[in-house]
Amino acid sequence: MPAGRTRQRIASALGPAGFACLLVVLAALAPARPARADDAPATHPSYKRAYIAMGAGAALTGLSFVLAEQADRDYEDYLTETDPALLEDAYQKAKKKDRLAAAALIAGQAGLVLGIYWRFLHHPDDDAKSTSPSWGVRPRFDEDGAGVAFDVRF
Repeated sequence: MPAGRTRQRIASALGPAGFACLLVVLAALAPARPARADDAPATHPSYKRAYIAMGAGAALTGLSFVLAEQADRDYEDYLTETDPALLEDAYQKAKKKDRLAAAALIAGQAGLVLGIYWRFLHHPDDDAKSTSPSWGVRPRFDEDGAGVAFDVRF
């Protein structure tokens, strides 16, 4: 963890964030669902969980940068340490914070993507009207042999 990795870390975090932004753009450009004649007056679903997920994702992403800076400082301390008894402890401390930073970044980006999915792509009113199960397992037999078919709909 040499000093100066902050730029690399920011660049690597922008990749997933760019993907999340791409999802927002695609959702905005998606054609609107046509209204059906038998539909009741439209009620707007609550997007509370989407906003909570996006907020938590942004907070975890920010926390990952703070932890990464602390890990860099701890690694610098490890490099300057001269006492052999404290050398391993200093390295383990830096390694632990670096792993926590990576986990926070991954969890934060996952929270952002999940929040964007819930806000822009998931339509709960379609789920309520659907009569088919969201998943299923059934045996399958054909001329090639037998097997199990998994059906997942989302």
